Amino acid sequence: MSEESRQYEDVDLATWAVDSDEYWEPDAPEPEPTPATWPNRVVAFGHWATSVARGLLDIRFTRVATRDLLPAVYALGLVLAVAIPIALTVLVFQWSIFAGVLFLLVVAPVMGVTIAATIRLCLELVLSLIELAGMVDDISTMGAELQNSLGDLSGPVHQMASSVRAVQFWRFKERRQSAKVREMRR
Repeated sequence: MSEESRQYEDVDLATWAVDSDEYWEPDAPEPEPTPATWPNRVVAFGHWATSVARGLLDIRFTRVATRDLLPAVYALGLVLAVAIPIALTVLVFQWSIFAGVLFLLVVAPVMGVTIAATIRLCLELVLSLIELAGMVDDISTMGAELQNSLGDLSGPVHQMASSVRAVQFWRFKERRQSAKVREMRR
């Protein structure tokens, strides 16, 4: 028996029943956030900025920096969602005052919201892809563990199959029937 299959034999079911609650509780309430004071916010921002700098300066891509960079990319996107309509409004005002007012009141707000929404959706897609990649990695690990477990199980199953073949209880029934047929022929 392999080491992996032995680890499952030694499981105490009472302990597992207690521990299983922490794994299978679907609606665990999230802890209430504590109000951050200014020094804590500055320290947290410093840690975040350090993490972003490490991610940007990692030229060998040994560290995934996507989660650290997303807030900065989103903030830059929101700045662009405001700056682009303003710049276009100025250009339209230079062409015509009536067209500039119309652009400022109708087109610029829609354009700004559309740009911000598109950036937000793209970044959420990136986050979803990262989570999906993590889930695929977990499923791959589970598949490898399942394959190992099934490999450990194949030996005992083959042994049981050979033992069942050795019993040959069905031949006894065949002998009784052939004996009856012989008696009927006589």
